[in-house]
Amino acid sequence: MRAVILAASLVSLVVTCCGQQKDVLGWESSRWGMSETNLVGAFGSRLTTLPQAKSFLDLHTDRVIALELAGNQFTVFFQMDNRTNSLSQVLVRLNEMEARVPRDELFSKLDSQLTQQFGAATSHSDERDFKSSIKSVYLNRTWKFPTTTVELYYGWDSQIYASLLTIRYFPTNAARINQRRITNRWTRAAIACFA
Repeated sequence: MRAVILAASLVSLVVTCCGQQKDVLGWESSRWGMSETNLVGAFGSRLTTLPQAKSFLDLHTDRVIALELAGNQFTVFFQMDNRTNSLSQVLVRLNEMEARVPRDELFSKLDSQLTQQFGAATSHSDERDFKSSIKSVYLNRTWKFPTTTVELYYGWDSQIYASLLTIRYFPTNAARINQRRITNRWTRAAIACFA
């Protein structure tokens, strides 16, 4: 009987440790709807104020955090809604946005880290085109939770060596336009324009 109880406890522990996290409330201690004052209170001296706000369609960023992930330098952009001036998205972007070859290995490391943190991705897609004259890679992993959706994205092309690696945190029930679809279209259009 003890062996059965021990085995059941062990199975329960393994399922709990390996299962998907129940919810994600935001990136680290950020929460959706925070003001810039709230962000300063949550992150303090880790935050850097940009000399000029960066615009991201219907969002803007005044404050960022420098971050190292998998041995590479990233910037965390706290993206505020232009209408409400409240936190609407957190974009963690690799600083180096040009690469002669795809960064599949770095994407895989981040995918592994996020899978350890959040469990298995709820959706994923991999597009690789090495047959045409312009080679391209588009990789995506998504973890969807009741409060927050986490999206790991990588896009690369061989024409101008554009390389965009991001981890995006946004409210799951956001009513606004899906920013990633717009960004993907913009990235592909920008690559074509710079050709």
